[in-house]
Amino acid sequence: MGFLYTWYYYPLREPIPLSPHLGFYLDNPHTKQEITDVADFLLRLRDDESSYYRLITHSRDEIDSLEWFLFRFRDKFVDLDGYVRKQFNSYNQERVFEFIARMLVIARYPESESSQSLAKKYRRIKERALKEIVILPGEYPEVTNRERLDDFSYLLSLLIHTSGDDYWGQNFVLRDESKVMDDDPWFNFMNLGGVSPNFSNGHLNMADDWQWLFFPSIKKQLIGACKILDSAFSRGDTERLLYIGNLLKIVREVRDAKVKILLLTSILELMLTHNPDFNRFNVEDSINKQFQLKVGVLMYMNDNTIDLTDLKKQLKEIYRTRSNIAHGNFSGLAKMEKVGQKKKDEPEYLLERYATNLYRIIRVAVEVYLRDKAFMEFLKEA
Repeated sequence: MGFLYTWYYYPLREPIPLSPHLGFYLDNPHTKQEITDVADFLLRLRDDESSYYRLITHSRDEIDSLEWFLFRFRDKFVDLDGYVRKQFNSYNQERVFEFIARMLVIARYPESESSQSLAKKYRRIKERALKEIVILPGEYPEVTNRERLDDFSYLLSLLIHTSGDDYWGQNFVLRDESKVMDDDPWFNFMNLGGVSPNFSNGHLNMADDWQWLFFPSIKKQLIGACKILDSAFSRGDTERLLYIGNLLKIVREVRDAKVKILLLTSILELMLTHNPDFNRFNVEDSINKQFQLKVGVLMYMNDNTIDLTDLKKQLKEIYRTRSNIAHGNFSGLAKMEKVGQKKKDEPEYLLERYATNLYRIIRVAVEVYLRDKAFMEFLKEA
């Protein structure tokens, strides 16, 4: 099995299924090689100037500093979880990095025998400092599985996040080359020790924004979301949903807010709009009307206390922004930004706010699609 790192730390008594249909699940490193690889990964990052590890090592003895965070977690959870107690009974200060590595939650995906053989060859080359060129024979299924797990993780993150209007596409699976705070495992380790004392009754006694950063407080919601996603995969919706996950991944990786708005709007268009009759309608105008009406219906059904006048205004502004960007009408976009400035909105923040609103709408659309596919298909064709 191949695996990706997540931002969670927690000793798992047994693997947690993410998708039995696709063969994805959460686990801890178990084999000697896995533990060594993860420990090496953590050790490499501690020397990175941008890593939060430097904040952990504020004391003269780095072990003491690591233990302060580690033991805050221990002192809270040894009485709540017998498996945590069992793990800490084997704690060895001299092997603290390996101990932390065994706590890191990883997301596993199916890997072929050819990939396992390639990994062993790579380790041999690395250990012996050999110089070889390795030619990959054809397509590797595990590359697809790794990418699928990545797409799946963005979809799942959309469904489980608790950060409300502050969500901008964060993913609980770490990105390989990111310098973003959420993707630094040492920041997440600090978070583990920092918030643990605030946990009780399955919930952090802190702002909701923090809940999904902490595995014990999001575990139940995560398992529930995984079950409903896997049911959708089993009924034949795998490619459609993972395509949405892939678009969410692309949005997260781009910096330009204009591109984000185009891509996020396209997700709603593929879920809610149909091609109009070219002989009867102005295509652009028809899709615009479909977007506003169908998103409005969806959001009101989700929350009938919503201000419909305000919602209509928001959707109109979002789609007009999308059209200005898509057609290169940057003068029209500049006019909208000037209006935003008069309302004390910086132009980039205006677009980011639209993007955040789109994330919220997409989450509702995906949730409804998972619960009631027939209704969503009816709404799309209406």
